[in-house]
Amino acid sequence: MRKNKKDKKTILRQIIFDKNFPGFVAASIVLFIAYKFMKVDSLDISLFLSVFTLFVCNILGRLIYNLYSNNKEDSIKLSTDYDGICKRYKEEPLLTYNRNVKFPIIVLVKRKLKDKPFDIIMDHKNAANVYSLPEQIENRSEWLLDAHRCSYDYDSRTVRLDNLTHKDNKVILTYSNTTYWDLLRTNRAMDYEWENRKTNRNVYEPGPFISPLESSLMANHIGFNAFIEFPEIGILFVGRSNKLSVGKKTWGTSVSAKLSPKFDYKKGEHFTLDRFYDSIAESINRELKYFTVNGQSIHLKGNQIKGSIFAFYRDLVEGGKPQFLLYYKFGNKKLDVKFNKDGYESCLKQDKSTAMIDGTKYAFLTIDQLKQAYITQDEIFISGLKKKYKMTPSAVASVVMLLGAMRKERGIR
Repeated sequence: MRKNKKDKKTILRQIIFDKNFPGFVAASIVLFIAYKFMKVDSLDISLFLSVFTLFVCNILGRLIYNLYSNNKEDSIKLSTDYDGICKRYKEEPLLTYNRNVKFPIIVLVKRKLKDKPFDIIMDHKNAANVYSLPEQIENRSEWLLDAHRCSYDYDSRTVRLDNLTHKDNKVILTYSNTTYWDLLRTNRAMDYEWENRKTNRNVYEPGPFISPLESSLMANHIGFNAFIEFPEIGILFVGRSNKLSVGKKTWGTSVSAKLSPKFDYKKGEHFTLDRFYDSIAESINRELKYFTVNGQSIHLKGNQIKGSIFAFYRDLVEGGKPQFLLYYKFGNKKLDVKFNKDGYESCLKQDKSTAMIDGTKYAFLTIDQLKQAYITQDEIFISGLKKKYKMTPSAVASVVMLLGAMRKERGIR
């Protein structure tokens, strides 16, 4: 019943805030005055009905168009032919599960959770560099941004991964600067057709290899998927909003986020390792800010998650976008974990921009459930729950890599 009331309020709000609504009200007032006070007895009621019908049809048409656009947006800008993407980059060492499920994912480096943590080193040589769009993409900047018209529209500085090298457990990250909108124009619009039917993928990443990070022309801002486990409850998974720029209405890991730069490159500052971990912790806290653990808000610090990263990879669906994975467990005792829905709705009314999170629907899945799950490129089926969790290949591959990191998993390489 509550859901129906909410739906009615949403529709009413869309009608009231429609740009044609003031005109409809004005026309109605004029017709009423003419009929009531100007003694225009011959006023044809069909005139009013025509205005009303035109307004309603306009509203319904826009609602239907927006609903269709939202449902189709992701598949228009990023191909869902995952087998096709795997075949396109057939010369790359793609992640494989149980020998027959191939993911459009390249693992750069990984480790077991029980192994020594990565010794991550930040290479500052490009710290003052700022990414520039390729000329053909720059010329179509507005066109490509329009691919995301049904998604949250905001821009911010992000961290670009220029290169990753590793030896043993040492991982060196060479970084520079880019923006979220640059990501939307490049990696996140790989298959959005230009006016001449070409695409970012066909022009810049045709295969059969993906360009190395150091020579890639995509924005390549580095993001991460985090697995947060609560003892005796399970790992948190989040149902993603229909306003996100990728993976709308799918299930994601506990946190899927970008790194927010905590340095002013114009003043010669660097993205130090401490700032790197602080940025990760800040993103986790922001996405989980409406969850409470034993009545307390989640507030992780950078030093608490050091050593939690267990893999770096590239997502070929998004043109080789770099990602890393981390796993963090809240102690060893059962905790009281709750989602503060009232707090979320209150914040949403005050300031929608600060209230924004990936989603308000969530589920907890145990490691045993994940081990026994039936896994495909874009779905996880939990037989015990008889429930399917639709995901992006990047999210499913993250689960596969987590299982591989937790134990020597047959069929994972």
